[in-house]
Amino acid sequence: MDTIHGISTLRDPPQVTARDGSRTMLLVIAAWTLLIGMSFAIDRHRHLDDAQTYARLVASAYIDKDLAVRRWITGHGGVYVPPTERTPPNPYLDVPERDIATDRGKPLTLMNPAYATRQLMEDFSAQHGIQGHLTARRLQNPHNAPDEWETAALKQLENGETQVSEVVDRDGVAVLRQMRPVYMEAGCMKCHADMRIPLGGLRGGIS
Repeated sequence: MDTIHGISTLRDPPQVTARDGSRTMLLVIAAWTLLIGMSFAIDRHRHLDDAQTYARLVASAYIDKDLAVRRWITGHGGVYVPPTERTPPNPYLDVPERDIATDRGKPLTLMNPAYATRQLMEDFSAQHGIQGHLTARRLQNPHNAPDEWETAALKQLENGETQVSEVVDRDGVAVLRQMRPVYMEAGCMKCHADMRIPLGGLRGGIS
């Protein structure tokens, strides 16, 4: 280094080796890879959140629909339908006039709200893939028995939760499960008075 009139100058410019250039390039590539990876992770997380939010909204809407249907059937004390192989008279329903006939002799059987709602859910699941289930821990009909997840969710409802929602793995596929409470209504007493659940008490859940 020389000094000319108080100004320092470099006699020989610094040398940049090929190794230094390669190292800088690797650092740049690594930094960009890290940034792209972070961006992808953030974007994926955001899309997962969006998908779960959408699934919860859809689940809530269908549960609202099922509750409305059940309430309508309950308000009418059940519905009479022609008995078929799929819809035989309910052996768990012990009420007067469970089985009647029209003036022309056509047989009809009474479907209580749980029976009718279950069949509607089965039909809807077959057509649209969204599975619904009306269940409880105290049962008259074993077909309505809860599975392991539903049993745990029902216990949470009994402890005061107003909704239980969870994403679970089912054969490698993420599935949203959601349950809301079903309460004892006046129309329910016709078929379930012997269960000694008071009006407004927790009857079970719809999942």
